[in-house]
Amino acid sequence: LEGRVPAVLYFPGCGGSLFYRRIALASIALMMYAGVPVVIPGRHLCCGYPLLAAGSAEQYEVNLQRNRQVIASTLQAAAEAGFDVNMLVTACGSCRESLMRHGITGVDGNVLPHNDIVQLLVDRLPHDVAVSSERIIYHSSCHPAWSGVKATKDGGKVARALERITGASILLNPGCCGESGAGAYTCPDIYNTLRARKRERLESALAGYTPDAPILVGCPSCKIGIARTLMTMDVKHPARGKDKSVEDTPVIDTHRPVLHNAEWLAETLLGKNWLSTFKAQASRTEGHPGVRVVCMEPRKR
Repeated sequence: LEGRVPAVLYFPGCGGSLFYRRIALASIALMMYAGVPVVIPGRHLCCGYPLLAAGSAEQYEVNLQRNRQVIASTLQAAAEAGFDVNMLVTACGSCRESLMRHGITGVDGNVLPHNDIVQLLVDRLPHDVAVSSERIIYHSSCHPAWSGVKATKDGGKVARALERITGASILLNPGCCGESGAGAYTCPDIYNTLRARKRERLESALAGYTPDAPILVGCPSCKIGIARTLMTMDVKHPARGKDKSVEDTPVIDTHRPVLHNAEWLAETLLGKNWLSTFKAQASRTEGHPGVRVVCMEPRKR
């Protein structure tokens, strides 16, 4: 709208705020770094997907209507503060799928387009800057985070976008993580089978990677699922130097980092101490009451 600053609405969801708040903080820090003003709801909201998956249609509808009311108030307050929210951003495929059912509209009445955090950043950050030379495995989630593509295309889209932003080499590793939100404990027989398949794929892929090479995920639930799988794995790593005995020594992968894309990008682009730096920057409030202005470092070009 004329005279207002374009902004996005970020929906952290349960995985990005209650379970892993670093995901939400990293997402916000990265959008600020990319020069994107961010609006977030003033209270925690659940997208409701676990209710939907459990068949609790009535409870899901109650939650949906509550979300709509809170988000509408949030967008109205943002408009009064001078912001034109023109996009909805998430960092979770399950949240994306559920929020599409919400039909969230801006103050102009139009439905907000929806982007994943990486999908948003790839168009706003410099490409091919080679800030990372890492070789990384990316686990592709069942619920596509990338809007507008089929589930089978989501992983490739995200992996190539991460490569363009950082210069890293990313290997796609498909297959369900075996967590699926509440599915892991509501249907253990099914999801234990899926987890066993994923374990086989990871064991094969990780053979050529160092113990500290991270596994990236685009879904908070997958972060749990992959970490649980790694705790049960004995991975044989290549021999180091002339000590051939190392080659046959199993290393239990309990310390291999499993990072959400936003967490890894924040570490790569903003530095290992990004969280403490961002908290210090975010603690300073300037300008309009209720509006927090965070001055990030200028982007490298």
